[in-house]
Amino acid sequence: MQTRHLFARTIGLCAGCLLAALLSIGACEARTPRGKDDEALKTLRKFSDEMNKSCPVAFDATTSLKGTIILPPRTLRFEVTIPDSTQVETLQKNLVPLLRSMVREAPGMKPLHDAGTIFSFWFETAESEHLFDVEVTPDDYRNNARK
Repeated sequence: MQTRHLFARTIGLCAGCLLAALLSIGACEARTPRGKDDEALKTLRKFSDEMNKSCPVAFDATTSLKGTIILPPRTLRFEVTIPDSTQVETLQKNLVPLLRSMVREAPGMKPLHDAGTIFSFWFETAESEHLFDVEVTPDDYRNNARK
């Protein structure tokens, strides 16, 4: 029962991260053409800086959004700490489709879609042990692929 509770809480955290992203994106006015790297990176930096003003965001004693970082070429990484007792395979099976769907379908993501952003979700333990990561690429959301 406790494992199921931890799993549900972790899923909720990820959904919360994206909802926070949507609220922050609303303040981002730039619409960046896909081909302009400097403008795309400027949009990503602005978004990341806004997100990081409120980070780390603790959802409980063991689950938190540590922050976001920008990686080349146009990657926005959400760094998430989850309990090391989480069943990684089950989490991946249920979380990956949810993350792809949220990034693909949320109207507030348009500025980041226009910038050709790769969304990366990095999951680690409180001791910084990497558990897994998920990427949502422009092909995933532009082609409206159901993966």
